[in-house]
Amino acid sequence: MDPFGYRCRLTPDLVLGILRADCAHRNFRVNYEGDAGVIAGYVFHLVEDVHYALTGKISEFTHQEHTDRSVVVTDHVCKLDGGIKILWEDKSPRVFDAFVGELMNKIREHGSGIIPYPELSPTAYRGYQAILAKLSYHSSDVQPPVRWAVLFSGLKYIIIYIPRSSGRPTFYCSPIINFCLRPDCPQEPAARPRPPIWSMLVYMLLTETLNVSDETLRQKFGLPVLSGDASSNLGT
Repeated sequence: MDPFGYRCRLTPDLVLGILRADCAHRNFRVNYEGDAGVIAGYVFHLVEDVHYALTGKISEFTHQEHTDRSVVVTDHVCKLDGGIKILWEDKSPRVFDAFVGELMNKIREHGSGIIPYPELSPTAYRGYQAILAKLSYHSSDVQPPVRWAVLFSGLKYIIIYIPRSSGRPTFYCSPIINFCLRPDCPQEPAARPRPPIWSMLVYMLLTETLNVSDETLRQKFGLPVLSGDASSNLGT
């Protein structure tokens, strides 16, 4: 029997089948921030099992994670080998849609990754600035700094890559990606199909398990190898 209690050989296909069976008759709500958090738990249950099947390493999805030196709290984190590897923030669909347009406009306007505020201050941040300031502080509060973050509404999400550097962190954001659609929303064919969110989360964990360097990741994503103001959107 493996550490998760299964009596048979754990494979990614088996894990996906178990998740599908578990969720088949559940009625997930996606109106509030807490609803997104419930869905996140199911997603990470799958990710933990697939990652274990591939590597034999156990990852852990925890809730309401505090930073060491302040009262900053991140909704969820994924831990591996005793360290935080992924930061995860839940937002209701309404709040997500309210700030994400401004964030995407800023990326297009500046033609660069977003450089959030490196430290919290008495300034009252709002919208996407508040979210990125929170993630920036938490990502740099641990060693090694966290390179991955996800903003999730239950319906849509954004992936953020934060290369480790000696200077101010730069956030490179993916396009807005659909996780699922409401029953009353028409399904439009994607111009370029993207991997499901659990595949991308497993990829993030594998980059940490295999110690993939930022230089390699920058090259894969088409980002400048050296820190700078060059632009890119992950996934485009």
